[in-house]
Amino acid sequence: MKLNTKDIVSIALFTALYTLISMIAMGVCSMFGIIGHAVSPGFMHLFGGPVIYFMAHKIGKMFQFTFMTLLMCGIFSLMGAAYLPWFISLLVTALIADFMCSKTNKPNTLSLAIANGLMGVGSALGSIIPSVFFAEKFKADWVARGQTADYMDATIKAASGTSGLIVIVVVFVLSFLGIYLGQILLKKHFKQN
Repeated sequence: MKLNTKDIVSIALFTALYTLISMIAMGVCSMFGIIGHAVSPGFMHLFGGPVIYFMAHKIGKMFQFTFMTLLMCGIFSLMGAAYLPWFISLLVTALIADFMCSKTNKPNTLSLAIANGLMGVGSALGSIIPSVFFAEKFKADWVARGQTADYMDATIKAASGTSGLIVIVVVFVLSFLGIYLGQILLKKHFKQN
């Protein structure tokens, strides 16, 4: 099933709503410092889960998550907040989510929850991968964008080693639960599967 014009417009609207939810979640998480920032993708996907759940049930076509991710990356790029490792990890996990869930317009809730968990982890990996593999370049890029060196050192520490693994688990669990939140909130609109 290919995306048609109506699907593309719908995904754009879902993306706008998801972006608003993400901005609120990131704003609240930022009040909790580095750890809040590190797990913010989990909260974005927890509270954005109902949007993903609704979109998957209303559109249910291949590349719906990938297109949404491309739009989100475009929005964040315009705000100066995008960078290549984040874009790549988001795109790869969105493609995996599409292959997992976009074969039917009534995806299995468990598969959708796992897919949302992977997309949340994809977002978190955007800072974990550069923190582990190119920490100095990652730090320099963000310092050039206005972050302090101390803040970036703390970010790299929170995204590396054991704490990075804990962040991945927390983000996956929160993102996974987001789909079940969507199922609860939207149970009157869709039959449970």
